[in-house]
Amino acid sequence: MPLFDDIDTISARIKGSKGVLLFLDFDGTLAPIAASPREASLPEKTRLLLEKLKAVLSIVIVSGRSLSDIRERVGLTGLSYAGNHGLEWAIEDAEGHMRIEESHVERIREVSAVLKPLLASYEGALIEEKGYTVALHFRMVDAARRDALLYEAGEALLPIRERGGITVTHGKMLIEVRPDVPWHKGAFIRMAIDRLSRGKNVLSIFIGDDETDEDAFRTLPEAITVRVGDIQESAARYSIEPRDRVDEFLEWLLGEISEGVRT
Repeated sequence: MPLFDDIDTISARIKGSKGVLLFLDFDGTLAPIAASPREASLPEKTRLLLEKLKAVLSIVIVSGRSLSDIRERVGLTGLSYAGNHGLEWAIEDAEGHMRIEESHVERIREVSAVLKPLLASYEGALIEEKGYTVALHFRMVDAARRDALLYEAGEALLPIRERGGITVTHGKMLIEVRPDVPWHKGAFIRMAIDRLSRGKNVLSIFIGDDETDEDAFRTLPEAITVRVGDIQESAARYSIEPRDRVDEFLEWLLGEISEGVRT
């Protein structure tokens, strides 16, 4: 269902809660998708909205980027952050990360080594090394050559996958390799809710745009879950598009929460 078609229900749920926890993806949700991950930036309007919202509710940015990268790109204090799909985090003043076996970490290093030779053959391909995970981006690769790149990447990764310790996922114009651990954005958000709610009946909202956000949508049936873009095959309760309308919702949410605070 389109998010704004059910806005009265969402308003009622906010009024019936003891607070709101807002979880937001970054690329494709807060920031427009860029040709290269290095070029993505937070629009100034969105930054100002987050600056105002953090005064009336708790905000957690949950990204596939590394923790240091996402904190730097958002550049706001007073927020909580999670990087590498929740494998590392900074919740209020406490930083932490998932315990990952050294053998799994070593597999991730191997992944970088076997994928890097492909860059010479596929102009526009980009390796993003994020400590706990590695992503191969192919948005800037000639469309006619992408299938060949994905085939070669799959062949290069096969010996590592057969030894175990890694999992390969697909996102928007990328493949990503992560350590094979029972943890994802949804599991992280569950933990963050427990820490930030402090035993109160809070309402959680999560907005994301990619396949990696589906883990959270499935894990949070009681939350207000929103997918940016097509919702036909999504576990999210609501959809919103285009991305600019996320700002519209954040502005509406600011007014709704501020009104409740004044009341």
